[in-house]
Amino acid sequence: MNIERFFNFNNKEEKEIDTPVFKIKDNILTFENNLIQISNISQVSIYPAAKRPVPTYIPIIILIGLIFISFGSNNMKFIGFLFSGIGIYLGYKVYERNANRGDILRIQLNSGFNFSIICKDKDFLYNIIDVLKDCFNNNKSIATIDFQNSVVTIGEQNKVIIDKNSSEEIIA
Repeated sequence: MNIERFFNFNNKEEKEIDTPVFKIKDNILTFENNLIQISNISQVSIYPAAKRPVPTYIPIIILIGLIFISFGSNNMKFIGFLFSGIGIYLGYKVYERNANRGDILRIQLNSGFNFSIICKDKDFLYNIIDVLKDCFNNNKSIATIDFQNSVVTIGEQNKVIIDKNSSEEIIA
């Protein structure tokens, strides 16, 4: 058991959120089963999502395959090609997963607790920050942020649709 985590000495807990919609009304931000008082948010930032490391077994599988190819009989060479192919495939999957990680919107509370949201559209995250800025400055704001469709609804009916193919905003 990690005693620091149990007693929370560093007070830097983090929760990764996978939610389709944020709703803001007055001074409250709601998502899933959570409520955050907007005045308790101390910082909002965007940064690249961390890359996941290559597991150590992947180079070992490739190395075993190369050894079998170099020093083995025909059957061993076949097994070596098989091992090398599997290792290369697994390495490619790690690379592919890391290439599509996106960016993180981190919401830090006054308590030190962090909420992180991974989103592939960085421009949309900047729009979310603009909406949150407006809510920080105006306690009577109403907004809905739809992460799945990259739609921000400000007020009761004004939708700002971010077209991913262009830099234009369409107000519906």
